[in-house]
Amino acid sequence: MQARQVKVSVISRDITAAAISFRPLGISVLQAPIALRAVGLPQQANYAETLLGAGYGDIDTLVSTIDAWRQLLFSFGTDLVVAQFAPTAILAAKSIGLPVANVGSGFEIPPHATPMQNFRDWGSLNATLLHDNEVTVTNNINAALKILGISRYENFASAINTDRTFLTTFPEFDHYPKRFEVKSFPSGNPYVGPIHEMSASITPFWRERQAGIPRLLAYLKAEYPTVDAVLEQLSQCRLNTVASVLGRGPRELSFPKASNLHVERALLDWKLGLSETDFVLCHGGIASTSTALLAGRPVILLPTNAEQFILARAVESAGLGINVAPGFNSVSVRSAVETLGVESKFRDAARAFREKYRNWNGRNSVETIVTDVLNLRS
Repeated sequence: MQARQVKVSVISRDITAAAISFRPLGISVLQAPIALRAVGLPQQANYAETLLGAGYGDIDTLVSTIDAWRQLLFSFGTDLVVAQFAPTAILAAKSIGLPVANVGSGFEIPPHATPMQNFRDWGSLNATLLHDNEVTVTNNINAALKILGISRYENFASAINTDRTFLTTFPEFDHYPKRFEVKSFPSGNPYVGPIHEMSASITPFWRERQAGIPRLLAYLKAEYPTVDAVLEQLSQCRLNTVASVLGRGPRELSFPKASNLHVERALLDWKLGLSETDFVLCHGGIASTSTALLAGRPVILLPTNAEQFILARAVESAGLGINVAPGFNSVSVRSAVETLGVESKFRDAARAFREKYRNWNGRNSVETIVTDVLNLRS
């Protein structure tokens, strides 16, 4: 955007993380309006229910946050909005006639269906409650817009619809595999692939490679409840592991002392690590998972939320890795490592995935998004 003489400002919920990325580029970063009265549902099964836990269950809160977004957009003299998982920003931008592009993973951009498609297709589900919650969200949006003097929407899908949609994932990993069964979904191919880069300067420290002993590159979060137990399992495998454990957990972590396990508390050089490893262990974020598979490395996935769990199931269904979701199956990290070590079908599938997308380039995808977005101004 900046290279095309566009003045860019970033409004983010996590202002610290955004500032680290954008301020070195001379981009101003502001705090996004936050709904402090939000009370989340214990289990969310569609996009509307995720919004109930983000302030959409309270009309006063919704009026305040939509209006706050409107004032921010007015203050910048905004011509165009690019949103990522920011439905209130979308509502505000549309209310003042700004073109809007929506950029995000399949989970972040649901199909434009009424009722909304259910992403939690496992376990029991109260369809009546799901319908009622979507109606509540729609009614609250319209009540808030009426107070602000803005026209209402016929349904929830039309409220969050945007001028352009860019899905930063591959079709194989779309959280809504039946997306194109929805007739109202925009024509054309919305998939641009992941655009997140995993860059760092810490070089993975591997033991000297030994015949018959595979290497595993792990990318884990310190807040994962059993992260130390996972590392303990890895230390007991016939395996050479280098692990990156990021963040701060709720307790002091104690990592196993083992000659076949090296742990760093910072992000490793992912590109270099992937060139040297045999397979990858991560939580199932779209960036880490896609990057591993684009390098032809099968994955073991430890999902921490519904979004990652759905992706992990898709990866496993495609034969590209193993889903080790606690409570979902009896597969342990250790048994998953043993399976990947002996069954070549996972390696073959990962290499086939790499070959399928060998001409894909994340930077080209960014150029496509920027070009199409800027065309919305005309």
